[in-house]
Amino acid sequence: RFECGVDVGRNLPGKELLKKYDRILLAGGASNPRDIEVPGRDAKGIYFAVDFLKNVTKTLLDSNFKEIPYHLARGKKVLVIGGGPAGLSASINVRARGRSALVVSNPLEENPLWRAEKVDNYLGLPGLSGAEMLAAMRRHAEQAGVEFLAGKVLNAVQMPDAWYVSVGPDMYNARAVVLAAGVARGKKFAGEAELLGRGVSYCATCD
Repeated sequence: RFECGVDVGRNLPGKELLKKYDRILLAGGASNPRDIEVPGRDAKGIYFAVDFLKNVTKTLLDSNFKEIPYHLARGKKVLVIGGGPAGLSASINVRARGRSALVVSNPLEENPLWRAEKVDNYLGLPGLSGAEMLAAMRRHAEQAGVEFLAGKVLNAVQMPDAWYVSVGPDMYNARAVVLAAGVARGKKFAGEAELLGRGVSYCATCD
């Protein structure tokens, strides 16, 4: 059952939920994305993937899909840092608005999701391994016309005409940058790395 227009804590007290249900799952989305420390990070024109997608969705819903938020991508070549689900989703949204997108990331095999043996609770894609899920998302982005570059971003500098982003020894320019670098992981427990995928697993959808 779905109930729309509910704001927990305002028009629905949290105490009522606690009385009515034995367990409550919080799925409000990530509020603390991983930042990266590079020169020029504090300049205008860089967005976190979550913020970018939220603004796009809000504009479309508020206008009943009559207003397209071109101000986020009009005339821009958008460079997305990170090739996981958030980065790929952001790049597809950029392409849907007729703008070019370049995703810079490590190879898919280095993404933590790739090592998930089975992800059975991701909406619409049940029963897939992490590798299969990432491959499907990547194909979707490729079919949408997203460009890809394997590499590590070293720094990003905003100039009057564009952003200049160095990837290894090469320099790329873009009108906007989206950060989708994933979650930060702490120090591994003893035996965690050795047993990963052999009894030790992560929550892929949580990450």
